[in-house]
Amino acid sequence: MIICQALSYAVGSKQILRDINLQLDAGKVHVLLGANGAGKSTLLKCLSKDLQPSNGQIVWQGQPLVALNFESLAQQRAVLSQKVQLNFGFKVAEVIQLGLAVNSAQKQPGLVKIARFFDLEHLLNQNYLTLSGGEQQRTQLARVVAQLGEMKAENLQGKWLLLDEWNTGLDLKHLQTIQLVLQDYVALGLGVLMVVHDLNLAVRLADQCHLLKAGSLVASGSPKTVLTPEILAEVFGVQAKWLSVLDEDATVQWIHVD
Repeated sequence: MIICQALSYAVGSKQILRDINLQLDAGKVHVLLGANGAGKSTLLKCLSKDLQPSNGQIVWQGQPLVALNFESLAQQRAVLSQKVQLNFGFKVAEVIQLGLAVNSAQKQPGLVKIARFFDLEHLLNQNYLTLSGGEQQRTQLARVVAQLGEMKAENLQGKWLLLDEWNTGLDLKHLQTIQLVLQDYVALGLGVLMVVHDLNLAVRLADQCHLLKAGSLVASGSPKTVLTPEILAEVFGVQAKWLSVLDEDATVQWIHVD
């Protein structure tokens, strides 16, 4: 479990996060939503300890986050930032191995197995800089998932994956495939916190959605309870509604923006 208590973050006189109180339960998918500049990425960076809050505190698995060193934290969480700069001509296999090396003392899931999850087996010997944007994104996802260690419940309990706009550049096939991979990890106890802009991706994946507006937490709860037309109008300034259709005895629901 991760708990934010009266968390605020400012740069000079610019207040970016304001008095955030939030509980993130392990073994679930949590989605941060909000308009550009709402503070989503900043909150993710505070939770990953890349930024130090101005006020308040973060409790990470029962311990103050500030008390955990980065070596210890690297055993408990993996982070994919919004922008990953890699300007050296590493092979795809070498990039994934950067994640495997973080927890070298643990039993590893295996390079080929991780590559298979992200459809990278045929690219393992290719120069990372020659890849398309989507292929690079899949490689970075493979790297951070590799950092988590072996894909077993006893290993994943209490661990977290923090993702900032992980779906950037992914085509429909790989978006669907990686959703399934993430869901398999969560079923084994992994907690996931992700920043996305796609409301319907949030509907499909999230156990809990957390909506930010101008640095303040507006709503937290299941997608159905917090992604209401009223809240979406307040947070995004758009008119939206839920639609549903019966498909092979199952009701499919999604959000339509007018």
